[in-house]
Amino acid sequence: MSDIEQMLERLRLNKETGEFFWIKPSKHHPDLLGKIAGGARANRLNKKYWVIKLNGKAYKRGRLVYLVTHGKWPEPCVDHINGNSLDDRPENLRQATIMENSWNHKSRKRKLALPMGVRTNPTGTYSARITVNKKQIHLGYFKTIEEAQSVYQVARKEMYGQFA
Repeated sequence: MSDIEQMLERLRLNKETGEFFWIKPSKHHPDLLGKIAGGARANRLNKKYWVIKLNGKAYKRGRLVYLVTHGKWPEPCVDHINGNSLDDRPENLRQATIMENSWNHKSRKRKLALPMGVRTNPTGTYSARITVNKKQIHLGYFKTIEEAQSVYQVARKEMYGQFA
């Protein structure tokens, strides 16, 4: 039996919400019948994903939704278009490379309170830079944070396309 057939035998997908419901829970948990499958778990970076356990193996719900709606596993990964890793609605999921998936991060944890792509310089100015294909591209020096951020955002849309 294929992964899809086995899943569809045990779970029902609500395509509007991206939630799975148990229609055939394990014999050890009959009380789960009709309830939402899985729960939120934090990864090592403390980002939360909804995870469903099937036959002793944990699956990210977004990957399962993609599998059911497209008939194949997302390779190598699934990307949440709106950046919300708990929003597993089919229209919010797309197949992506690992690099493409990293492009649509809205912010990074930083010690400084500067926008992504903006750095301070010893001269009191700000520089903008972007990384594409593991290479940093310097976008220029600017007098204000806003100017540097604006140039970064334009470059981001140009370089990353739909993943910006």
